[in-house]
Amino acid sequence: MHTSYTDGKNTVDEYCQKAQEKGYPLICFAEHIRIEPTYSPDDYLADISRADDKYDIPVLGGFAESVRLVEDLPPLLSKAGQSIHVFLLSASRQ
Repeated sequence: MHTSYTDGKNTVDEYCQKAQEKGYPLICFAEHIRIEPTYSPDDYLADISRADDKYDIPVLGGFAESVRLVEDLPPLLSKAGQSIHVFLLSASRQ
């Protein structure tokens, strides 16, 4: 899910509050990452950490970016020239 750090409508805290109210078992965020981000990745990850401490559900955070596929990837994934999203996630709970 994207937050107001990129193209989402709500903050990390607002989404976590709603997820906990609805009884979700966890919530996961994945913001766009760019060579020159328009937000602070450190602030974003700090918000994820604070929310993970604050709420009773695990709060996962990471980054997502599109990757262009090449000819030698298995055809099951996609066709060459198309793109897929790659997610890098981090969790602080054990």
